[in-house]
Amino acid sequence: MEEPTATKASRAAHAAAATSLPVLPPLAALFEIAVLYSILMLGDWLHPGVELSDIRPHPFWIPVLLLSLQYGTVSGLIAAAAAIGLTASSGFPEQGPSETYFTYLLKIWIEPTLWLGAAVLIGQFRMRQIARKQELIFQVQELSSQRAAIADYARNLRAHCNALERQIAGRREGDPILVLKAVTEAYEAGVARGDAAIGETLAGAIGAALPGAQASLYTADAPGLRLAAATAGGDTGKTPALIIQTDPLYRAIVGDGVAVSVLTREGEQCLGGKGLVALPICAAAVTGSRRRIIGMLKIEAISPSALDDACLPALAAIGHAFVPALEARLNGARPAAMPLAAEPAALMSAPAQRLWRHLRWWRGPQPGTAVAAADQPAPQPTRRASSVTR
Repeated sequence: MEEPTATKASRAAHAAAATSLPVLPPLAALFEIAVLYSILMLGDWLHPGVELSDIRPHPFWIPVLLLSLQYGTVSGLIAAAAAIGLTASSGFPEQGPSETYFTYLLKIWIEPTLWLGAAVLIGQFRMRQIARKQELIFQVQELSSQRAAIADYARNLRAHCNALERQIAGRREGDPILVLKAVTEAYEAGVARGDAAIGETLAGAIGAALPGAQASLYTADAPGLRLAAATAGGDTGKTPALIIQTDPLYRAIVGDGVAVSVLTREGEQCLGGKGLVALPICAAAVTGSRRRIIGMLKIEAISPSALDDACLPALAAIGHAFVPALEARLNGARPAAMPLAAEPAALMSAPAQRLWRHLRWWRGPQPGTAVAAADQPAPQPTRRASSVTR
């Protein structure tokens, strides 16, 4: 599995931080060097009979080892350089008569060389520890920032979940039993009283199916789609009293007989800001190959969660319940601009013919009929099904 880019960059930053150690010694190291050598030189001045070079091991080992162990190579080398300078300033011991020049140089420079070697060796071990310590510090800082980010994300997620729970708990959903009851009452009211209770039944049906929604009901007559009823609280700008025949919504509902919604680009263009969903209402009787469109049900406001694929079938059932009321409102008159099924004009305008006019008395065979019958072969007697299958 490939390592994420962020992790690679973080590790690269840690490696760079570990390798880029400070070159200059800290101020505390310089202060300690000054204090330690001051104490040693003060002790040498207070006891003039005791030479520091005669003490074994040399007292200057103390600052060199302490600074190398505590601050690393650079501080140890500075301490060693200070020790060599102080040793040279105080004077080297004289060469003995039996000592060769090489032996004398080895005697006076053996300890300064060991100071430098100890400062480099011990300081490098300390520098590796310092690098590891810095890397661990960077990791701790990164983990702390990640933990803070995760905790912040968890708090935000919890707050979001609480908001969703409150929204779901307080959401109003339509009860199927109440919807069926409202649709039944709308249908019965339309059959019994016509359009007298169309406004009340529309509000009841929409409120039961889609709580909080705003709807309007239109009838299709000669001028266009005329407003028949609307729920309370609707926007007057979205529920015009008349939608003329040249309006794209009229052509889509009455001309094409299709439902439109803002979920599609074509539906949004047809609605033109007049609503969110609109669907045609067809007559109960079938004329020709399609039903006559007698009205339209339009939704102006609805909850976003309710505007889905199941919304149109539910609205179609509600709209069908208002068919008797719309037909009663139209008084059985066929709208002038209503697109009808393919019906010949002659059949629509011809008077109804009675049944007895189609009956003819038998007057014997006609000459042409007899000749045609004579040319036909005699019918063969049909066998029973049992003899065929036998």
